[in-house]
Amino acid sequence: RRTVAVLGLEDGPEASPGPALLASLDPARFRRIGLALSATEGGFHRPDLHEERLVLPPPERREAAFAESLIRALRDRTVEVLLPGSPRVFVPLARLAGRIRSGGTAVAVPPADVLARMDARHLHEAAARFGIPVARARRIGGQDDRADAPDLARFPAILAPEDGAWLRIEDDFGARAALRHAAGPTPATAL
Repeated sequence: RRTVAVLGLEDGPEASPGPALLASLDPARFRRIGLALSATEGGFHRPDLHEERLVLPPPERREAAFAESLIRALRDRTVEVLLPGSPRVFVPLARLAGRIRSGGTAVAVPPADVLARMDARHLHEAAARFGIPVARARRIGGQDDRADAPDLARFPAILAPEDGAWLRIEDDFGARAALRHAAGPTPATAL
């Protein structure tokens, strides 16, 4: 299994893509490590997202402590790929990219020039460049749109109802069953 770490685990309707990225990784193929900047980040408390989780000091307060903690965590866990899970970490990662690469570990992060100008939409492209399969997101408005959702997703996929728990879907059959059982006309996001 490849070891992948995602830095930034804010969760919720207006949150970063870090938790969705971890949820889309097949635990049989990837050892998933969640790196949070606070124990209050929602994705930190979701055991289905990661096999291991750590809280690092936030870079805004103590950048040197953040850098040392991150590099030590990556080295100690033999992380192969580090991906940003939040726009909040793009600039600190851009500053540290050289140190991360030269820290004696096989960690791949997007180049500093890419990270510095990246926003949340580019996360999936960055993951794909390093061979990490991630799901794409599409909002499903209500019951009518949900009938078409399995045809829009690649598998594995994640169904994230706004009023319920995320579901990992492995195939077309699972997608149709999950969508049939979704309650009411509440919007959901197929990731």
